[in-house]
Amino acid sequence: MNSTHRSFLKTTLTVLVVSFLIAGCSTRFVYNQLDWLAPWYLDDYVTIENYQQDSFTSSLDSVLDWHRATQLTRYADFLATLSNDVEGTVSETKLAKQVLELDDFIETLFTQFGTEFAPLIADMNPQQQAELIENLNDKNQEYQEEKVLIGQAESKKRSKEKVTDFLDDWLDGLKPNQAQMINQWSADIHWLTPDFYQNRQAWQAHLQDVFSEKGTNKTERIADMFKDRRQFWSDSLTNKFSHNQQVTSAFVVNLMNSLDSNQKQSLLKNLKQYEADFRLLASQAD
Repeated sequence: MNSTHRSFLKTTLTVLVVSFLIAGCSTRFVYNQLDWLAPWYLDDYVTIENYQQDSFTSSLDSVLDWHRATQLTRYADFLATLSNDVEGTVSETKLAKQVLELDDFIETLFTQFGTEFAPLIADMNPQQQAELIENLNDKNQEYQEEKVLIGQAESKKRSKEKVTDFLDDWLDGLKPNQAQMINQWSADIHWLTPDFYQNRQAWQAHLQDVFSEKGTNKTERIADMFKDRRQFWSDSLTNKFSHNQQVTSAFVVNLMNSLDSNQKQSLLKNLKQYEADFRLLASQAD
């Protein structure tokens, strides 16, 4: 995959992460899954044979064309609505609606990935299947070492620093009471990283099972794996994630309603710039 395609989709996902954060969702973990499972990285995980290259390129181009033609305007419209909300009063009712809309963006994207890439994944030869599973396992081990084994205190510290840096940048500075809001949010949320590590392992194990089964419709089975990001979540993860959404929603409402005029203008400038970029890119669709 060329750097332009990757940069384009990375930028899109970054804006979705930003939007999710503003809308009160625990997006760091959503983004980890996108970055790990997204099929545009398939050629980083498995050697694409020459006879498969045309199909891979065609599927990738199809996803990119679909995304530009049908999704970017949706993102731009969402950011426009978000800008209007920033200029008024933010409520948890509005946030709940935004979270649902954003979740639909992600589900739609994943479903399209599955539709386009499942045939190629299902058609892999045994050597490619083994290579893919081995590389997924290596990626999981890396995730465990870098994000799980560091422990809860260090992990939450890093998350708090990232949120603080992001908000400090987008709001052009934080006030002391806002920094305290971040501290309280960080203390109140559950640590989800170990649970998401288990989810990644479950996803990989299911893919390996599909590869090993005989006489099944592998294309359909693999496509189904992209239709519901939560299908391998444990009950514990589901409950913790729900708790974190509630805590984060309350935090975002308090934070957004505490912004002074300069902070609002800074935030609006960033949101409107991304909205304009999305509309421009959408207008360039074939």
